[in-house]
Amino acid sequence: SVITPTSGRATLTRAVASVGPQLRHGDEHLVLRNDARDMGHSARNAAMSRSSCSHFIFLDDDDTLDRNALAAARAFAAEYPGTLGIFRMRYGLHPHYPYGHVLWETPELRFANVAGSMLVVPNAPGRLATWPSKRAADWDFIQESVALLGPPVFCEELIQHVRPAGVKAPWAIVRPKLKSVDRALGNPFS
Repeated sequence: SVITPTSGRATLTRAVASVGPQLRHGDEHLVLRNDARDMGHSARNAAMSRSSCSHFIFLDDDDTLDRNALAAARAFAAEYPGTLGIFRMRYGLHPHYPYGHVLWETPELRFANVAGSMLVVPNAPGRLATWPSKRAADWDFIQESVALLGPPVFCEELIQHVRPAGVKAPWAIVRPKLKSVDRALGNPFS
């Protein structure tokens, strides 16, 4: 399952467009409206309980999946069915990272090196972490997931583009020339 919480931002169309071509029989993209003002965490929890797939990927409504994300997730799920996978993601416009910055930097669990957008999580009832209703809950979700599922496997593949060029952010001025940089970095949705 790809799980996308949304507050109804215009960028949702772009996020959904990055998922559609990758879906295969048995896949699902769960898009849940979130008005709780909890950064989408209650919608993520609700979608996990509704999912019928073996694994989850979390996609925010202002991000895009890499064109090979679901293929990489399927291969991981087949090889490591009950294990948490931590893939890589590339930042676009972000207040704390330079354009094009990739996480994880080193394959280790540490704050600000991993995020919810990088995860492939097995749908293991009774062993699922929950997203707490607070800002920047990714680290808590990841730590709880590791406690419940055991050590994660770090994977080199890039699965997400976080706020790719062209996404308007309240703290950034978006310049058209960033679109060509985004394409050069491999995001086909710019």
